[in-house]
Amino acid sequence: MHGTTLTATQTPDSTSADGADGSVTLATPAGSVTVSYGGTNSYNGNAAALGVTGVQELGLIVTSTTDPNINANNQTYQGEALQFGQQLGLNYANFGLFEIGPCANEPDCSPTYVGVLGGAQNGQSLTPVGAIPTTGYASYWGAAVGYFTQAATINNTSSGAFYGTFGLTANFANNQITGAITNIQAYSNILSSGQNLGTLNDITFTATISGNTYNGTVTPSSVTTNTTNNQSGNSPTYNISGATGQLVGGFYGPAAQETAGTFYLTGGTNATELVGSFGGAAGSDSGNQNLTATHFVSIDTVSGSPGNNLDLSPDGIGTSLFQKTIDSSPDGFTKLVTYNTPGGVIVVEEGGAQQYAANQTRDGQTGVEGGNLIILSSTDPAVTTAGGGNWEAFGAVVGLKYADFGIWNISPTGNNAGSQTPLYVGAGGGAKAGHGETSTMPTTGSATYTGGAAGYVVKGGTGGEFYGTSSLTANFATGGGTVTGSISNINVYSFNNNALMGTMNSISISATISGAGNSAAEYSGTTSAQAGAGTAFDITGATGSIKGGFYGPSAQETAGTFQMSGGGAQIVGSFGAKTAAPSDRRLKLDIAPAGHLANGLALYSWRYLGGRHRFTGVMAQDLLADRRFAAAVIIAADGLMRVDYARIGYIPHDLATMTAEGEAAVRRYRATVH
Repeated sequence: MHGTTLTATQTPDSTSADGADGSVTLATPAGSVTVSYGGTNSYNGNAAALGVTGVQELGLIVTSTTDPNINANNQTYQGEALQFGQQLGLNYANFGLFEIGPCANEPDCSPTYVGVLGGAQNGQSLTPVGAIPTTGYASYWGAAVGYFTQAATINNTSSGAFYGTFGLTANFANNQITGAITNIQAYSNILSSGQNLGTLNDITFTATISGNTYNGTVTPSSVTTNTTNNQSGNSPTYNISGATGQLVGGFYGPAAQETAGTFYLTGGTNATELVGSFGGAAGSDSGNQNLTATHFVSIDTVSGSPGNNLDLSPDGIGTSLFQKTIDSSPDGFTKLVTYNTPGGVIVVEEGGAQQYAANQTRDGQTGVEGGNLIILSSTDPAVTTAGGGNWEAFGAVVGLKYADFGIWNISPTGNNAGSQTPLYVGAGGGAKAGHGETSTMPTTGSATYTGGAAGYVVKGGTGGEFYGTSSLTANFATGGGTVTGSISNINVYSFNNNALMGTMNSISISATISGAGNSAAEYSGTTSAQAGAGTAFDITGATGSIKGGFYGPSAQETAGTFQMSGGGAQIVGSFGAKTAAPSDRRLKLDIAPAGHLANGLALYSWRYLGGRHRFTGVMAQDLLADRRFAAAVIIAADGLMRVDYARIGYIPHDLATMTAEGEAAVRRYRATVH
């Protein structure tokens, strides 16, 4: 098998009517061959390949060659290229594979040469070096495709194409990349009509970033099952243990939003030859604002001691806590994340086939989303590939549309935290997949947010998960903007059996919104424990830091992470909340009946104090008197009430405008009263 890599400048362009006109010269073992793809010599369409629909398919024809195995301008020598970037929704990068075969209808015969391509889409290029981030990290996920062959004695069908899930984490602060390719399925043919032959081992890789590209080494990780011979009637599994190789890739888009590249593996137990390509987009756990929404650093950096994660062993638990984002895959592709631990690096697979159903009950909350964590590789001696854990996201519990928050854990063995105390735990919060930070922040007024919080606490040799409520007020007009609030009603649950262990002190929040003119949608500040005498987990004296951001087109939601230590306790947590519309009768004028909802709640129309528009909605006083909906009412310190409309099953079409004018009415009312 011969693998050829096409560079970014050799991907198809769109200068012809059929969208694929160009040529590329490929080096072969016996010479070279120039292939035309496009114009009158090609076709362009969406195919089903390797079990995936919507793949871009391009016909190939040989136009010149110095390879005696191939004749130029002979219609019997043709091929095709399949590109998967479009199928994944990539905007800047592309990747795929190609074949050149000895017959006119190439897919029906064995190819003479096969290869892979990875680079820029038509009209795109590598990210300018100056636009590559120099701090933070980003996680990318997508897919990988390619070809493999092994010694003929291993399996009756000893070669084929493959498709798998790709994940990569780029640490722009130290220019290091780690990642993996998992769920690799082998096929006898690149088109969907090919037989599924079985599986290949997971593949892990490391690389070093140099400018806007990277290169590194590739190795197989664990063997999923033993190799079998299909003469016995079993589907073959291809063991590529011992094979090693190289990976090259680059970043694409104006701010490194996407990545693509190629890799190969040779050698090993079964004389493997493998060539592949990959592509993916940055996910919502990226740590650079220009890439996606989130903005997190590990707790060791937050607390000012880089390289040393927060170690809880003095409390007898032996669990390290650190912050990182936790988001689920939006499109069914398994997501991979790399965690740097005090003992090394762990590559974790989230979701996919290991994901459990949503709407679980955890920490006394229903509707929790989550899944298992599978350890793909580890250089941390405390955790092997036999280890595991799980993650839980609480955004759905509090009705978030744009943001999410939650927790995760890793244990030495197994995927069930319920059977053991976890070794590593963490928390994260940021944008839901497909969303980002608010791009146009308010510069006047204020907004109140309510929601939930989750995390971990350890004190005096005892630890557990916690869940509480979050309440924040953002003042967009004071100086650079401020965020104040609290996390309260905190209950702590056992690591091992989810049993309620008791309560924890409320936590005060004080932060500043960053960016000139409030153009940035992020804030950072401090946390401190309120007095908590009588609580089972008394964290009096604990202080720490908080970091968060605003999400949605009008900053309707907020999410972030916090950490605290002191008073013999250590805490790491996440939070998420959304705006609630002022709905107190005292804030409204010209009130008139406007019908009823199906649940019996009365609707009214009104104008707010000093407002111009009429709105239709409910009265907070009505809800407070109705036990079904009293929980949808948020009462501020001065007694004014707001309503979380999502909790009553009615979302006004003009909720954003209603909330803005309502908050203005709150300020007018307070000025009048005081």
